[in-house]
Amino acid sequence: MTEVKSRPSAVEQRFRGLRPSARRFWLTLHVGFAVSWLGVGTAMAVLSTTGMLADDLELRRHAYGILHMLDHVIVIPLVVLSIVTGLVISLGTKWGLTRNWWVLTKFGLTMGMVVFAAACGNAWVCNLAERTAANPAADAHGDDVKLAVTMVFFCGLLWAATALSIYKPWGRTPWQGRSHSRHRA
Repeated sequence: MTEVKSRPSAVEQRFRGLRPSARRFWLTLHVGFAVSWLGVGTAMAVLSTTGMLADDLELRRHAYGILHMLDHVIVIPLVVLSIVTGLVISLGTKWGLTRNWWVLTKFGLTMGMVVFAAACGNAWVCNLAERTAANPAADAHGDDVKLAVTMVFFCGLLWAATALSIYKPWGRTPWQGRSHSRHRA
């Protein structure tokens, strides 16, 4: 009995040439951007919780102002760069994007955070920063609680993504790609 490999897909063929030195370069970038995102995400969780709980109105105003700046100036580039470098690594290595549950789950968590942040989180940050800049005692209309819970939850998801990268659980998906399907002759 012999094993026969089917031909790689066009996308797999395009990224197949990722040499070990290039892989290490992209992996270094990915880890750096992802860890930076985790650090900024932790700071945002602290700032949103501080803004929600602060009795000092100036502290509240500054917490939301800094949170707004982090959200628009630092987080967006870190998220984009984390996703791009992750895709390059997944498409250029044996892990693939849909071959292993841990990679697919990590990608799903990332995209879920991005969609939710774009749909809700960003508006909460902007509203709180604008309201407290105009009047530090302004009513948050519940946005402060929603934002703090979301930021703490996102922080947990980023830690979960980090753990997935280290433990690589759950094995392979049913969608392993044509280059890894094996047939017995």
